[in-house]
Amino acid sequence: MSPGCAVLLLALLETGNAAVTQIDFKPQITTKNMEGKITGTTFALGTPVCIFREPDVSPEDMVWLVVATSKGYMNFHSSAFVVKARPAYQDFPTPSYYYLTLNVQAGRYPCDVNMDLIKVIRVGGNTSCARDRRQPDCNGPVPPPGPYRVKFLVTNSSNDVKAETLWSDNIRLITGKNPSAIDINPVRRSSGMIVITTILSILIAILLALTASVLMFGWKELSRRPTLVHTGFYSLERFKPPLQSPFGSLRISSYITHHIPEVRAAEGREVE
Repeated sequence: MSPGCAVLLLALLETGNAAVTQIDFKPQITTKNMEGKITGTTFALGTPVCIFREPDVSPEDMVWLVVATSKGYMNFHSSAFVVKARPAYQDFPTPSYYYLTLNVQAGRYPCDVNMDLIKVIRVGGNTSCARDRRQPDCNGPVPPPGPYRVKFLVTNSSNDVKAETLWSDNIRLITGKNPSAIDINPVRRSSGMIVITTILSILIAILLALTASVLMFGWKELSRRPTLVHTGFYSLERFKPPLQSPFGSLRISSYITHHIPEVRAAEGREVE
């Protein structure tokens, strides 16, 4: 290309850009409390409600979303051929490192709407058209990890760009960990940890053995104690028979001790 043609092309681009209205709006990840704002192949944008307004934009104009890599973001120019000769999603990221998708009329983003009912824009949510070249504007899965930047374009019926928003900040998708980098072996412990664990195990075993011995000794002592029964003036002391032995059973007969009150002969009372 000769220098004169290059200067002419640059002048045409600058002229086209000068006619494009700049909308002070930066797309961003939705602020709604929801799961999956960013996944491995999709991200959810806040809906640009009440952004595309007259007199610059009419309800019949088309709103496009531009998804670009870092290289596409640097080389992108908002001119008519961007839409007329737009690259297909199926060829992304090459040759232009951007694609256009989610084309809807500007009237789909009205001002008189309940903000609580507005849904998010899920970029990359359509898997059915990812390989279908009949749908070059497919909102197909976004290749990870990015980063990507997005912006909205407004075009008229002749596909001339009328208005555009600012570029978003970098959006990086979630990437999974490489399976070959995952250590499936158990966590290795140091020799010091092994020694400490062994000592603690021995101490716990000794403590349990001592506790069992104390309980057994206390139970035997309780079983050997006599049972005293008091009835009036009598004290009955009963012993449990000893355990059986190879030489037969040894029995100790129960006996009764009682206190006889002193009876004076002078009173002439009988002994009870």
